[in-house]
Amino acid sequence: MADVMERVLKSRLTCAGIPLQTWDGCNDANKYLWVGIGCQRGVSKLVIQQAIESVFIDRDLDLATIAGIATVDRKANELGLLDYCRESGLFLKTYRPERLNSVAVDRPSRLVSELVGTASVAEAAALCAAQTKILLVPKQKFRIAGDGVTVAIAHSDRITCRGALHGYP
Repeated sequence: MADVMERVLKSRLTCAGIPLQTWDGCNDANKYLWVGIGCQRGVSKLVIQQAIESVFIDRDLDLATIAGIATVDRKANELGLLDYCRESGLFLKTYRPERLNSVAVDRPSRLVSELVGTASVAEAAALCAAQTKILLVPKQKFRIAGDGVTVAIAHSDRITCRGALHGYP
């Protein structure tokens, strides 16, 4: 099993033919923040970047401490999200709606549940990726140039590679 994980981690992941950054944060103790993202279909990389940077500036957080981005598996092919991850050198971790629904959050959304099958994307994904039950930054909603993005941040005390690597086991 360790051999399989090592091969997966060392391989270049692709989605829709786009090469993604190889996940190397497993041994990087300086990368401990997981950013959960929820977004509308077709959102641009620039809008995602502006939303994330806004939260980090408002909370006086360092972008260099981001371990990766987490979201629902339906967003695994979002070009704006993939472009942001690739250009920022960040890992994208995705979760099935059933897994996200198993995470308790303070502000679930009935509308999001109807649209994607889980009452929380950004908060639940950040918590899953960080393997914690406490959010550092609860969901922050942004509407930029007509596009909607939700950002939440969780702090991980663990250095881990568990979970789907961009939707791949």
